[in-house]
Amino acid sequence: MGRLIRIGIYALIIFILYFLVSVIIKSYYKTNLNGEDQTTNNDTTTYDSVTVYPSDTNQLTDSPPISNEDIVDGIIDYSDVDTKVKELEEKKKTALATSSDSKKTAENRPAQKPKSDIIDEVKEIKPNQVTKKSSSRGASSGNGGDYLVMAGSYLLKINADKMVKKLQTMGYTKADVIIFPTSEFHSVIAARFSSETTAKKEAESLKNKGIDSFVKRK
Repeated sequence: MGRLIRIGIYALIIFILYFLVSVIIKSYYKTNLNGEDQTTNNDTTTYDSVTVYPSDTNQLTDSPPISNEDIVDGIIDYSDVDTKVKELEEKKKTALATSSDSKKTAENRPAQKPKSDIIDEVKEIKPNQVTKKSSSRGASSGNGGDYLVMAGSYLLKINADKMVKKLQTMGYTKADVIIFPTSEFHSVIAARFSSETTAKKEAESLKNKGIDSFVKRK
């Protein structure tokens, strides 16, 4: 008895599995058939007329669309299309002429000298001008009088000679070194003048140039 029950249970399970498999297979086939029907319907769809749009929508928006009926009747009006095409060609020609004129104008312009070159020339001129000004002023070398314009006293002669060279480069061509009888120092004389007033002015000029100077009578 128990064996029969087990056989019945197995049969029931097999039947249920068979039923589920058959349902799945049927649903799969239905899905495939529906997809094929939709593809066939899309392929067989036809249109009554074909609308032709111009390539340049900005230029030919006013032109009416061309349908199959117009093509069959043979009454297409191409005058509007020709007019638009001519307008486009004229605009292209105008643009080309404008660009060529601008190129010619740029080529005919004279070449401008770079600003850097002008600045270099100014820099080269300025030192020459300064040199001329400084040399034109010049320093007075005196007239050989008794009023001495002193430019310092040095214990070592080498230091006095350095000051003499400096004064000579400044325009005091008669500058020299002297040792007074009551002194052991080497005194530097920038210039000699016969007028005390002139000698004092020259001493002030040396002070303004950074050289300590005073007037001494010989």
